[in-house]
Amino acid sequence: MSIYFIRHGMTFFNEKKLVQGRIDLSLSLNGIDKICQLRNEKYLKEIDIIFSSPLKRAVETATLLNKNIKKSINIDNRLIERDFALIEGKSFNYKEKMKEEYKDEFISHFHIEDFESIKRRIYSFLDEMKEKYSSKNILVISHGGLFRVFSSYFTHSLNQDNFEKLLINNGEVKKYEFTSI
Repeated sequence: MSIYFIRHGMTFFNEKKLVQGRIDLSLSLNGIDKICQLRNEKYLKEIDIIFSSPLKRAVETATLLNKNIKKSINIDNRLIERDFALIEGKSFNYKEKMKEEYKDEFISHFHIEDFESIKRRIYSFLDEMKEKYSSKNILVISHGGLFRVFSSYFTHSLNQDNFEKLLINNGEVKKYEFTSI
């Protein structure tokens, strides 16, 4: 069984380097174009089931990809982006400046969803996928912040220090195998 993780296409906030979090924006024209370029990828023909975050940018990405897959899109709230609370809508530079200023208090001070909460919901999702769909190829459309935890499930290498270092670009695809767990 293979599971493909795709980060949603680009939005206006991504283009302007603003923290998006759970602000529910649509794809930009650039985002739509990039996702449309993925539609004919060979692996999409092998997809049995699609899961998406409930946010517009992910659902739109799933819908665009699904034009060739033709499967139902399953919305799963566990795939929603990290809640950045008071940082949402601010620049990445502002976020980094506040992280430096508040250090260990950054997450609590700005009411940002904590690392363990994200890990619980993503690991729960992946455990369910492994249990229910062990013979299926799964496509998951979600967010950059969740990719870090998603990837760690398969690599067994997640901690608060490397959490911020794992990156995936908008529209980028990563493939994982449940057999490697």
